[in-house]
Amino acid sequence: MCGLGIVMARANDLLLGRSSPYLSVSYLLGVFVALLGLVVVAWSLKKGHRTMRHCSGCLALNPTDAKVCTRCRRPL
Repeated sequence: MCGLGIVMARANDLLLGRSSPYLSVSYLLGVFVALLGLVVVAWSLKKGHRTMRHCSGCLALNPTDAKVCTRCRRPL
């Protein structure tokens, strides 16, 4: 989606010509599509991010929803 928006924004003068009245509208549409693609990517990265917790006994990393350590089986 980002790439499509960038191509749309950069290829306007080649496709439409510099004297076209739709040049600024199509350029802004391309920029909007590129920014929308960046928002979608950032949202998906943030949503997939999980924080980890350290075990106090062996210092292993464990998921936040774990009740016991995955290495030493101590309660977290």
